[in-house]
Amino acid sequence: LTDGGAPRPGRVAVVGADANEGDGNTPQNRNNRRIDWSSEEGFETSIVAQRMRRAKMKQALIEKHRLRRPAIERIEVLQQKLNDKLAPYGEEVSLLMQDREKDPNFSTVLTLTQDVTGILAESQDELDAIVGEPTKLEDKDSQVWNLIDLETFRPAAEALRKRTAEGTDSPPSEEGTEGNQAP
Repeated sequence: LTDGGAPRPGRVAVVGADANEGDGNTPQNRNNRRIDWSSEEGFETSIVAQRMRRAKMKQALIEKHRLRRPAIERIEVLQQKLNDKLAPYGEEVSLLMQDREKDPNFSTVLTLTQDVTGILAESQDELDAIVGEPTKLEDKDSQVWNLIDLETFRPAAEALRKRTAEGTDSPPSEEGTEGNQAP
């Protein structure tokens, strides 16, 4: 057990985890922290670990900033908005997770990174406004990605497992587009 008691077996992502938490910052170790969307067990373990991280974050924010009920409720609303905004990107994320040995389409990665980073930055600004001060890089308990609910990506994870079982590489293409393109 590491990272505040959250289990980290196999290829389970630790969203917001420090790359130097006892396992080194090598490409292989970074790859091992990815979410294993290819198995139900791996995905469920990721969900549980992230829920624990989210609870730890909220408790730390409450204690550090002496938050009262209205601020806590605003954080809950922020969490829902954040996850609603991230949900449409589940398919693209699952495509990136599908084949770890093959480099993904660079344009897809750039588009996804730009879009998701914008959502996270906007949400971080809102969280900072709620708690009344900007989050420092080393303040892991106040980083907005702790609010991500991996359950949001369950449909994409299930679709990935189905495609893998069927031996297909990408989701069905929309008319006039290839399945591996960003929206």
